[in-house]
Formats: sequence, structure tokens, C-alpha cells
Amino acid sequence: MKPAIQRHNGRIEFYWTEPHVYALVRRIKEHSSGAITAELEFKTDQEDMPSHILHTQLNLLAARSKKELSKELDEILPADWGTMVEQLSVNSIQLYRQGDPPKEIWSDDVVPDPAFIVRPFLYEHKPNIIFGEGGTGKSYFALSLALLATLPFTNNPLNLPVIKARPLYLDYESDEDEISRRLSSLVKGFNLPQTPILYRNCKLPLSDEIEEMENIICENKVDLVIVDSLGVASANGNLNDASTATIFFSALRKLNVTSLIITHTSKESSNHSAFGSVYFTNLARSIWEFRKQQEEGETTIDIGLFHRKNNQGRLFPPAGFSLTFEDGKTTIKREDVRTVPEFLENLGLKAKIADLLKEGKLSVEKIANDLGVGINQVRTRLYEMRRNGKVVRIDDEWGLKGVYLE
Repeated sequence: MKPAIQRHNGRIEFYWTEPHVYALVRRIKEHSSGAITAELEFKTDQEDMPSHILHTQLNLLAARSKKELSKELDEILPADWGTMVEQLSVNSIQLYRQGDPPKEIWSDDVVPDPAFIVRPFLYEHKPNIIFGEGGTGKSYFALSLALLATLPFTNNPLNLPVIKARPLYLDYESDEDEISRRLSSLVKGFNLPQTPILYRNCKLPLSDEIEEMENIICENKVDLVIVDSLGVASANGNLNDASTATIFFSALRKLNVTSLIITHTSKESSNHSAFGSVYFTNLARSIWEFRKQQEEGETTIDIGLFHRKNNQGRLFPPAGFSLTFEDGKTTIKREDVRTVPEFLENLGLKAKIADLLKEGKLSVEKIANDLGVGINQVRTRLYEMRRNGKVVRIDDEWGLKGVYLE
């Protein structure tokens, strides 16, 4: 009478064909005293019987507790509960302690590129961070990505490649009404039918209720978790302490899904980094910084996104968007980040050179002088741009390819 056993993240499911009993084991915890406790839920699919049997907690190592539980279960549904409870206890402890089994991995001449849910902002099965000052449109942008993935909106006006994924929005800062208003305004802006997003208002740090999150993700087949925002979601310690970051990312890793984490900028804005311990930056796989420009009284804000870290490959070029708010509708559009003067200082040297060459051919010396950088830096970037087919050299000057021919 061996049970069928399935493991889903932090949940372990048992099923005995005789006597048609199902058991769910979750919230396994090892205590300093040596006890290992777990929450158990027993059900049956026997005909002419209520499905629910018992919901309880058990010390998986305590013989007396297991004996008492077996007796209590036998009074509800006669069966060989002594054997079944022992099988459940032994297998649950083994699976809890062993973690994922080791396996061989092999080098390959053809290594697939990292996958995205929404390229280039959401690497699949990785923790992705977006950060910026308040009011830069981070939450609206995150909801927009959630909408694109939900449908999936493959021919979206933002021209972002997307695959289908079910998001879960974990709200640590706002409330259901506010997020619902934002979602409705974006749906109108995209001219889409009403589209639901799975939402949860959160009051405890992620690590304090990770088992419940695992259950929600498993039961709802969630692929993408949006954490808004990091400061409250990891608030079981000082954000400047490394341990706070490691506890948060350890909990996040247990969810085994793609994540988009929203947070604020460092107090030292010149650092172009997220607020808190450097470990938040180190443990994320991809990080984008948000910058905004908005004229006083205007309903449109310009957003510049700058890729600050990428463990999966090269940094992506800056991306620009505009957000327009009017009559309960929020419209988000793609724009050239170089058209917003306030963003030019955040561009890389190649982008600055390309923007300067829009005015016409220039010498290396003139480019270096106008940009306030060294001649050798400019010369190196120009030759890289030439190899990539971006610029051409005409005598002693340089110009954009497509405008001039060598």
C-alpha cells in the first residue's frame, strides 16, 4: 500500500488508492528543539462520504503524536492509518531535507539564449528589478507587462516580443481599488477587452508567508510574480543589511517563477542603483533604472529605461516610453529616448555619438570636444560602431551609415 507522491515547490501530495485517501503536507518547519512540524490536510474521494476528513498539525518525529493522529483518523474513516501516517511522515522529512537532487549538466556547442516573458524586461524564471524615484510610472509599466503576458498581446503597440504567462500582482504599498483603477485605465489605453489580473494585498514580508504564496502559485498556475514593492516585501530587517537581501531572495527562489521586483532608487542618485544593500543588486539577474521627465501641468510623462545590470548577456540599449493620463484612460507608447534632452546624460557613449552625428559629419576631435570625453574613447567607439554597420568614415570625418557612403 505505497502512496503516489507528488512534490510541488513547498507542497507534498500523497494519494493512497486504497482507501481512496488524499493528503496534503505543507508548511514543513524544523525547530531548534529538533521537532519537525507540518500542516496536514486529509481528504477522500470515496463515494457517499464528505470529501473533507481532517485538517491538523503534526510533529513528524513524535511517535506519540502520530499514534494519536492515527486513532483520531480511524474514528472518522476506518483504515490502516498507522502505516499511512508513518509513510507520510518519513517521506515528507526525506523530501524536505534532500531538496533538489543533483544531476549532470553538459557543455554544448549550441547553448540556447536566455528566454523572456517580455523581451527585454522580463527574463523567464529569473528575478528582474526595476527601480526609480517615486512617480516615474514603475507600477503602470509593471501592470502593462502583466497585461501583455496575460493575453498574450503579441501584436502590442509597444513592439515588445511576449509569450503567454499568468501574473500575480503582490501589492505591499497600495490597495485593491487603486490597482484596479490603474489596470482599467491601461486596458482602455490599449483598447483591450476587460482583462483580469490575479491580485493579492500583502501585509507581511514575503519570507513570513512563503508557504501561502507557494500554495497560491501552485493552485492558480502562476508564471510571473510582480512584487510592489521591495522595501515592504523584505521588511523583516534593515534594507542596508546583506541578510535582509539574502532572506528575501531565498524566499523568492522557492516560488520558482519569473519575478519583477519594483523598488526605489538609492539616496545617492548618482550611483544609478537600487536602494538598500548591494546584495539586492548582486542577487537580481537583470536591473532597469527608470527616469522621468514631465513639464509642470502636463498630463504626459516621458520615461527613460536604462539597463544597469544583466547577468544573462549584454546590456540592452535604453528604451523610451510615454505615459498619458486623461479621462480614466492611460496610454503608454514607445518613443525614442534620445528625443528627450533630459535623458541624454544617461545614454552610453555610442548613443551620444550617434545622436551627435545626426547633425552631420564630424571629426573625432570635434566629437570628443562636444561630448567632453577623451579622443581615444571616441575613436574606439567609432570603430566598434563601424564594425556593427552603424557609422561610416569619410576622409577624416565620420557620419551615420545610410546618410553617407564610404
